[in-house]
Amino acid sequence: MALFRDVPEDELGWMQEFRESQYLLPSGEILFREGETAHTLYTLFDGWLILFKILDNGKRRILRFLLPGDFFGYQISGIGPSGVHMHGSQALMESTLCAFPVTRFRSMMEKQPHLTTRLAEMEMHDMNLCQNHLVDTARNSALQHIAFLLLELFHRARRQIQNGYDGKTNSIIFPLTPEDIGDAIGLTSNHVNRIFREMEREGLIVCQKNVSQFSTRRY
Repeated sequence: MALFRDVPEDELGWMQEFRESQYLLPSGEILFREGETAHTLYTLFDGWLILFKILDNGKRRILRFLLPGDFFGYQISGIGPSGVHMHGSQALMESTLCAFPVTRFRSMMEKQPHLTTRLAEMEMHDMNLCQNHLVDTARNSALQHIAFLLLELFHRARRQIQNGYDGKTNSIIFPLTPEDIGDAIGLTSNHVNRIFREMEREGLIVCQKNVSQFSTRRY
């Protein structure tokens, strides 16, 4: 799923020229806020992050959940060194990121032109997810909204997180809180909790809070 997936292994050395640093972001830490100047682009190496906006009423709306391999930070308003972030980003758990200076992004694409195609593919994938969520919001119940989101994240995590999926229990590590889920689909955390209890009673999901896992029952 990563931007550099198709770069031949023997050519990955040139990447080190462009990478500024790799660093650890503690759980709950804000990486950047909406309106801040965008100096850096990021690849998420390990962990979970969110992209979010703060609405006029002060409430948070989660736009996207980021998993290992996701490339982000280039969705900015404006061109060049004065571009600003159009949303904020925050770690849901301790996460490791690779950072690339915005000023060197064009050179990176020029040296590896197929990265432009790969970036377009990733954007099309994200756009399809966004469109599916819009359609889902227009026609489904709150339970269906949550089920759609859980299944999306379950399948993404199983594919993108190394050692993040337990095949014996069909479960993943799931660091989201009911508030996070509610902020992603427009529900209160109390409403999300009620639906989670309903889904557990029906055997649709199993939540083990002590190990922060989420699993699905297949029918």
